[in-house]
Amino acid sequence: PTVYDGKIPVRAVNTPQSQEIDEDSKVDNLLRVFEHVLDDSKKTPIRVEFQLEFNDQVDLYGYSAALSLRIGEDRLYIVKDIKNFLKCVAEEETEFFSKNFEFNGKIHTFDSASLQAINMLVDIYEDEAIRENSRFINDKTSHVFDRKHILLSSNRFLKLIKLVNHNNLYITDGTNVYSAKIVEDSPSFDFHIDDFEEQICLRLYDDYKIRPADKAFKILFNGLDTLYLTKRQDRSALMKVHELFHLSSEILLPMNRIEDLANTVFPVLKKVGKLHLSELLSDRMVERNLEKRLFVDYGKEGISIRVQFAYGDVHFDPAEERSDVKRSKLEKSDDIIVRDTAEEKKFLSQFSSRVFKTTEKGYLVSGDHNEYLFLSDYAPVLMETAVVYATDAYRKKRVISDAKIHQSVRLSSGEDYLEYNFAIDGLGEKELKDVLKAYRQKKNYYKLKEGGFISLKNDSF
Repeated sequence: PTVYDGKIPVRAVNTPQSQEIDEDSKVDNLLRVFEHVLDDSKKTPIRVEFQLEFNDQVDLYGYSAALSLRIGEDRLYIVKDIKNFLKCVAEEETEFFSKNFEFNGKIHTFDSASLQAINMLVDIYEDEAIRENSRFINDKTSHVFDRKHILLSSNRFLKLIKLVNHNNLYITDGTNVYSAKIVEDSPSFDFHIDDFEEQICLRLYDDYKIRPADKAFKILFNGLDTLYLTKRQDRSALMKVHELFHLSSEILLPMNRIEDLANTVFPVLKKVGKLHLSELLSDRMVERNLEKRLFVDYGKEGISIRVQFAYGDVHFDPAEERSDVKRSKLEKSDDIIVRDTAEEKKFLSQFSSRVFKTTEKGYLVSGDHNEYLFLSDYAPVLMETAVVYATDAYRKKRVISDAKIHQSVRLSSGEDYLEYNFAIDGLGEKELKDVLKAYRQKKNYYKLKEGGFISLKNDSF
């Protein structure tokens, strides 16, 4: 066959020559092929509904949601074979629904937002078609399509929610259909903490029905009609709440661990909800301002640093807590000190640099280079947020960043030359030469005999 026969030319293999046709017939066939190519075929938008379902099959195969469609003009019809429907959209074919409606890919389209979502589904169909037809892939098994459902991964699920008009989005449990509510925020919970003699009871006011739609907790389903698009900063806390309550909405814990719970578990719960404490526990909770303290000394090994967090007359030593050494209060009391653990962690994160070495009592800075970096860069920042208690030995470890440099030039009497004098306060002639030598070697600092440093980044040099 040739284009003159009204067909796309295909090379014939071992076939007899086609019968000769007259010239007019060739032209007529050619015209039939080309006559509608430039027609302006404007498509008619039809209605579409997107129905989400969170069934066992979704969990079984690790997807986020199952999606089905209803389309039509006046009346909406269930798309019973979503894979075939997407094929009709992609290849502009037809699919029969009833005597009153037949989908035709050549004349039907959707509103702009829905069309973007449909095109995303078509992409899934085409990817699956390529995989199924590839002769290089042995395993053709796929769970993406299941009759009227297409299963969505977490990223495609999130993309669908952002693409479609929410008025066209529904949630079904297989029997009932609900208009989907999209909340661009994290859910909030009511946590009740009660005391029962030697135990405390941690419970949720309502039954926990939250279901994560993805492992990262970007989308949460409330079990009925609401989807939460969570805030990134809340997701870690939401994961812990899910681990705690997805099996039971009530947990009993020993009273003697209340202080540990108050400073580790309660702040996490408070981030995504409201705490309701019993009267006894509420009276025992004491909130005080945090004072960060640094105790700094200098010895043979280098600069030693001990950190202390003070809440009034109650002190906490992070080094002791790392080694599970129990702290002691300056006064005995039944008060439960509510610590600012987030601020404590933020402060301690400054000691994660390679400049610091962790020790049993705190941190150690050793070596000339590390000592210089600590004194010039880290110490000023730490002193802005902490009270520093330093020994005399450490106070001698200073960095002179604005050394006073004295220069003078004079004409030598009786001689034909200029005399140039150069001096730095506190340095002798020999050490001055060593400083200049270090500067010529492009070093950033010079260690003084007294133990301190002089910065060579001074523009006066």
